Amino acid sequence: MAQSPDGPLTTMRLSLPRSPSYFFVLLVPVLVVALALGAINWSALQAMRDLQESALAQRTADLEAVTTAASFNRGLDDIQRDVTQLLEQAGAGRIGQADAYRVHVDVVNRIAALEPRLASLRIGRQEREAVRQSFETYRNATLTATDLAVVNPLGAMQSAIQAAQGYALLSRETYAIAEAVTLAARQQGEAQAAELRRLAASSS
Repeated sequence: MAQSPDGPLTTMRLSLPRSPSYFFVLLVPVLVVALALGAINWSALQAMRDLQESALAQRTADLEAVTTAASFNRGLDDIQRDVTQLLEQAGAGRIGQADAYRVHVDVVNRIAALEPRLASLRIGRQEREAVRQSFETYRNATLTATDLAVVNPLGAMQSAIQAAQGYALLSRETYAIAEAVTLAARQQGEAQAAELRRLAASSS
């Protein structure tokens, strides 16, 4: 309370400026910082999500490549086992021509079924041509061996030896594919993990 020179005491009142610009001056920098941080976090999270989706797609493709190579090689193993058994039975006189022919037809069909898998193998152009030649050598020698198993056991055995050489080359190629895909997958996984850690650090 203060004494007025001309009258009774009056109350002194202080008033703050009520202009909206005063609040904007205080609020806008805070909002800008908050929005900038939000944009950085959203961008980092989006990048992390994209990286994880890309990694999942790559792992799926790698798994498919290994599965295709393994399936192809397993098909070769099964055919080679049956051809060897046929030749052993023919050499011992334990199988007739009709039964041997049925085995031959079965082998023809199973080798034909391997060709689409051969085309799906993840290999380069030069490697693909080499594998194709090995496959053709294996196919021709195997079919000759099964066709001659009863009527010409000696000729069948000679063809079987040639088929075994083609089989060894094909098996080596398919195992190499699986090893290469596995190595590449591990390296990609390590690189993706490092990138995820970087993105996580930038969003924190």
